Amino acid sequence: MAAETEISAAREQVADARARRSHPDSIEILLDDVADAHYFVNDVIDIALVALYHWVERDLKRILARSPRRPIASHMNVRDLHKEFAADGLQLGTIRDFRVVDLLRVFANSWKHNSGKVAENVYAALKLRPPGPRDQHHFGHFANPQIAGALRRRVRLGANTPDAGLVAEYARRAARFLDTVVRRASMGPPLKGSPATTREERFS
Repeated sequence: MAAETEISAAREQVADARARRSHPDSIEILLDDVADAHYFVNDVIDIALVALYHWVERDLKRILARSPRRPIASHMNVRDLHKEFAADGLQLGTIRDFRVVDLLRVFANSWKHNSGKVAENVYAALKLRPPGPRDQHHFGHFANPQIAGALRRRVRLGANTPDAGLVAEYARRAARFLDTVVRRASMGPPLKGSPATTREERFS
């Protein structure tokens, strides 16, 4: 990710300025650049994970649209999706990677509806203890080191995995979930124009 390169470059500039014993005000400006780069990266990761869930939700609706039973509603929440697939004999909760997809759903809803703060159900989904009111100083989700670390552990990534690698792994697992839904759903022939490759292959 280019932004991670920017962070490294900004850190090197700070180290160089300190080595040269630059003016403290100059070093402070460079430190601000490092912080700004971090904020940018954290915002990008938040938005990417939210977008991943919305992609899953849209694809689930597209898969349902193949059902010969009846037209689907234009607005469907997660309960509606589970109900519709169950009516066709498919329990979404039994599919591999469902927990990862459901974590993306919880993450997305918290990011959209909780004024920038991490909702308690995100901590619960990641098996973390929620912080007290005085400790909630992180604005954003991935900016919280506790959340970022737990997101990596959930998909078995090491602590040093680049942020881009984390997003790619969540995308791969979401794609694998959707591929499994397509294989197990009995909803008629494939859509015309469907790609020959699976969703997961596009993220491998």
